[in-house]
Amino acid sequence: MEDNTWIGKTEQRKDRRLIEYCTIRELQYPQISKRTLERLAETDCIWFENGYIDKLIEVEAQDYSKCILRITNIFEENLPQEILPQSVKIIFIIKDGMEKSFLRAMNTPSVKGLIKDKIKRPIYYITFSKFLEIKDTSEYTTLTQPEIIRECNKFEALDLL
Repeated sequence: MEDNTWIGKTEQRKDRRLIEYCTIRELQYPQISKRTLERLAETDCIWFENGYIDKLIEVEAQDYSKCILRITNIFEENLPQEILPQSVKIIFIIKDGMEKSFLRAMNTPSVKGLIKDKIKRPIYYITFSKFLEIKDTSEYTTLTQPEIIRECNKFEALDLL
């Protein structure tokens, strides 16, 4: 699983072309519960580096609260560091023009509580157009370049983590 990509099962069903970007055909972690594995498999995109989960990516146009719940559920089971290291990045790719709506959803007390108590990591976000813009520049020749994080906005309410 070195420098590989997983595309969520729902995304694969919606658009069969996405399967060609999925370098991992099946997530296999016998040491975690079936329920958590299913939740992980529904993450829109997972980037692996050196065999570890490096980035959990959710592409969402409107229902940000649902998205954060999906991510929080993955963290319910305290997964071993060799599966989900503390360094994992959580990235939301959001619809253009929806930044205020995203921040409003993320700043609700219940969501902030879930992030602080369960996820315990900063959350990054970027708009669709910005993501496509940096993906298409020569500096970013593949989607697995960690420099993309530099271009993301950090959800500021999480600085108290």
